[in-house]
Formats: sequence, structure tokens, C-alpha cells
Amino acid sequence: MPFAGAITVREHVLRTALQSAYANGSDASKRFTQDLSGDGLGVQPDLFLGPPDIDCEGATNLLVALMPMWGHVTVVKDQVSHVVGVTGQMEMTLTPEFRTDPSGSSSLVMNQVGTVITARRWTARVTSTGTPPDVAALVTGEEFRRRFERTFRQGVAFGQVTLPSIDASFLGPVASKANSVLARVRSGALLLGLNYVDATHSLTGDPETLQDFAGSNDVAGTVHAGAVDVMLDELHTRLVEGVEDEGATLKSFNVKARNGFFYVSGAVSKSSGTVKFSFRVVPSMFHTRPGAYFQWVHKPRRVHSRTWPALGFRIDGVETDVDRAWWVILFGEVIGGILTGGLSILYVEGMVSAAANSFGGRIKAAKTGAPAARIRRTIPPPGGVAVRIGLDQFDVTESGVFVGVSVQGKPSPAVLYGPTTVPATYSGDVLRYMLRPPSAVATNDPALRVRWTLEDRTNNAVLHDEDGPASGRLRFEFRPASFPATDFGVVARLYRQLGVEVSDLATESVNVHMRPALPPKAYVRWRWQGSNPQITVDEATDTWSYTGDVRVNRYSEWHRTDAPCRAVNAPARFRYDLEEADRLPFSLKVLENHRKGLCPYCFYGGPAGVNANL
Repeated sequence: MPFAGAITVREHVLRTALQSAYANGSDASKRFTQDLSGDGLGVQPDLFLGPPDIDCEGATNLLVALMPMWGHVTVVKDQVSHVVGVTGQMEMTLTPEFRTDPSGSSSLVMNQVGTVITARRWTARVTSTGTPPDVAALVTGEEFRRRFERTFRQGVAFGQVTLPSIDASFLGPVASKANSVLARVRSGALLLGLNYVDATHSLTGDPETLQDFAGSNDVAGTVHAGAVDVMLDELHTRLVEGVEDEGATLKSFNVKARNGFFYVSGAVSKSSGTVKFSFRVVPSMFHTRPGAYFQWVHKPRRVHSRTWPALGFRIDGVETDVDRAWWVILFGEVIGGILTGGLSILYVEGMVSAAANSFGGRIKAAKTGAPAARIRRTIPPPGGVAVRIGLDQFDVTESGVFVGVSVQGKPSPAVLYGPTTVPATYSGDVLRYMLRPPSAVATNDPALRVRWTLEDRTNNAVLHDEDGPASGRLRFEFRPASFPATDFGVVARLYRQLGVEVSDLATESVNVHMRPALPPKAYVRWRWQGSNPQITVDEATDTWSYTGDVRVNRYSEWHRTDAPCRAVNAPARFRYDLEEADRLPFSLKVLENHRKGLCPYCFYGGPAGVNANL
């Protein structure tokens, strides 16, 4: 027998979810300090958890989570305390036992009771000196592994540790209504099968038949032809409600998958008779919004048309056995309203609904009634991992529905902020440089260190060299007037030190050039007055409206007069209160806090620029 639905999740998607959640999550969750003491032996770890990894081990049907960790373990043995530096990797295995979410969502969650969790391997070494061999063997061997496994299992059982979940809401109610979920791990992929049985359905499958069917997609889902009506249950529910509002009754309702569309048929009864109906629901992968031209206004306004990837549905081929006025009303206001009211959002929003949790970022939701954009990007915190999620396929055939999704993570690189060109006018000021670590590096890592070097590149000499823990030291300041140089180099080397082992994580540098003093009135801004046309669109109907112009008054950004962008010398018809200055109205120590007030073209070379030219 076939499954009602099936899902393939590629291994790299699970890895992206873990690593982005780590990079975008709180620092508090990156430490393991659970007391492992017992049997007369004190074992108190204070370990930092590094970026996790995961493998789909098809040969054993196991999910294998790799958890690097380092720090100290305090061991009390025979009333003697030993503080042991250690670094290692715990290899945890999890059997793929899933179930539907008890809260009623469309997520498939790992079963806390049925999932077997094993700390299969603990590979570690001592990084401190003078540790007795028996204590070192305890921390790096079987005893520590066994205690960690027991504590981890208890954390899962009591809900202190959250196991992974898979958001399956892009399959609609098939996921939330499934009676059971069966899973298998194949090499490089996690496979899930959804069983659904009720009075009219008997769709159950054999987990051994689950195969990777994603093709070129990262995540894929299928719905069996016999469960398509379950997938479109939202359409059925809204239709029942709309028919009842019109004083009628939905006598029958059927949905069949056809090549390229859903075929919907049924019958509606009212006191004046019964109408049999049928129509096609046709999915579309692109949406075009027509433009508009407002000619009879003070100044003619034009809005250009636009086409973008969006999932939408339209009704075609409406047929009825009779022509009744109430049916025309019902069709126009109820069925048409269901589709324009956001049937497409049911699938696209479902596809990305758990992204904020799974990938640790925010996703802008679509408006009800609007065509649902098929491509979304999470908004991570600064220095986090952004994730692009795309609905690439939504195919309807007589065998069912196929949904293909792509997932791409984009880590943030290390960045060294601070000015690169500084006028001699500011030589007596303090310049500040700030290092933002790459995504996989947490600032509360106790083994993290940073080395700041200030170089005199005029005379090829080192002016300052400072090395130490990174905590509280990810910024560096110096005063150019304190040194006889016009060209400096600020170098930040970020690395992790565990005992004698050193791992370089990032090295960033900025060339700092002291240019001649500023000319008078080097910086300029102004107040601006103008009018903004108020043009809005009804996203459900793609109808544009013009409601007039609004008078606006605002300050411009600060601009440079010696290296101006086009705005500086543009016609000044609407400008007034011109403000000129020899210096910017804030200290260069807080330059990055005032970036929004500086013209990105005059100071940064464009919106994507990182370091300011003053």
C-alpha cells in the first residue's frame, strides 16, 4: 500500500538547520555544565559546545550528530580535586522515530519516548599538564561517555533538550492529520512516510520502500493521488462555510489530481434546487502584476508591470448543469474568494513557517490575498547565517502532487570595521576598529583569542602588538597623532587555543591612510522638501490606486564636498537650510553607530561598502 505522503530531506539541509540555529542562537545555549557526579566520584564539566554537525548513516539507519566541545572538567576523586583541560567530540546516534506534533501543527517531531539515543563514541584528549593518568583516562574514556549519555537522555525525557523536527506544512493537512509517521535514514538523506486512514482512506506504506526521490531538490514532498482531497481540505472547509453563509448546503465534494490541475466537482442544494458544478484549480509558478498610468493628475504618474516567482491558483473551466442566480453569486463570492483570499499562501507560508525556528532567523510573511512569493530569505542577527528557501516545483499529475524545495545557507564572514582614509584634521582623535567574528565562532568561547597588531606601513615597523582572550577585546583603538606615520595597518588575528594546539579562525586587516587636512566646509547636508505620490495596490486584485501627493520634509545624509556623489551638485530647487561643517558632528570612536546618517556613496563607495573613507 502507498503512503498518503512522503518527504525527503537531504543531509545538508539538516546540517544547515543545525549550524544556522547555532550561529543565530543565544550564547547561553553553547555551554554544557550539567553535573555528572555519582557513585562517589565528582565530575563537574564546564565545556563549550562548538558548531554541531550531522550525518545520515544509511548503513545503520541512524542520524549521527557530532558535537565538538572543549573546556575544563573538575574531577573529585579520593577527596582530591583535579581541574582537567579537555577537548573532544561526542558522537551521538538517534534512531529515526517521528510522530505528528501533539500541538496540532504540521511539524513532524522526533518521538522523545521511541527515539533511542546513544553516545556512540567519545574522542577526547587532555590539554592541561600534570593530570594524573587515571584521572585523564576517566575524562577521556568510557566513564565520561556513559555519564554524558545518561544525562543527555534524561534531558530529552524531561524536555530540557529539544530533538529535531521537520516542518511538513507545505503538504497541507496531510501532515497534521497523518495517523502515524515512519522514517528511514538512507545515505545522505532522511526519508519520512505519512500514513492516513479514515472511513474513506486507507493509505499506509512500508518504510523499507522509502527512497530518495528529491532529484535536484534539497527537500521534496509527494502526496498520493488518493490523498489530494486531504491536501485541499482547506478548500473544502472554506467552501462549506461559504455555502452555508448563502443559505445553501454542500451535498458533495470531490477533488482529483489531473495533469497540470486539480479537478473539483460537487453539488450544492438550496430550497430552489440543486446545482452540480465542476471547475479546475490551476497552479501557476509566476505572477505578473500589471502596471498603471495615472494621466489626469497634477503630474502624470506611471507604475511599471512586474513579474516574479510566486505560487498562485486560478479557476478555469467552470461548468454547471443549470444557470441559477444564487449559484453565480456563490461562485463569485465564495469560490473565487477562497482562491484570491490566499489558498496559495497555505502552501508557501507553510513551507517557510518553521524557518524562524529551524534556521534561527525571521521571515517576512505574505499578506493575505497576495500572491505568495516562492523565494524567501531569513533575516539573521548580525554575523549570523542567512538561509534562502525556494519553492522550485509544485507539480500536479494524475499520480498526485510533487513539491520541490531548495535550501541554501549563507554564513557571514569575519569583518573588520573602521575607517580606511582619515583626514589629518582628525589625527588627534581616537580611531576605533571592531572585529565581527565569522558565523561559526561564538564570542563567549573561553578558548577564543584575538591578537591586535598596529603597523607603521610608512616605515615598515610594528607599533603595537597585543594578544589575549577575545572576551571584551574585539575592538581596538589608537590615536594617529601618537605615531610619526601617515600609513597604518590594523591587523586582527582571531584564533582558538586549546593547550598547545592553535586553530586560526580569521585574519582581517585594514589599511589606514592619513590624507591631507580637510578643506573648509568639507561636509554638507540640507533639509529637503518635496512631495511623494501615494500610490497603493490591492494585492488580492492587483488594482492600483492614486490618492494624491503628500508633502514631506526631511534632512539629507551627510555628504563630502571634495568627493561628492551626484546628489551634492544636483539642482537645488527643493533644498533649504544648507548646513556645512568642517568636521562631522560626532566622535570617530562611534562612527559605526552613525552610518545611517552618512551618504553610502560619498563615504563607503556604495551601500555594500564596509569601511569608511572620510
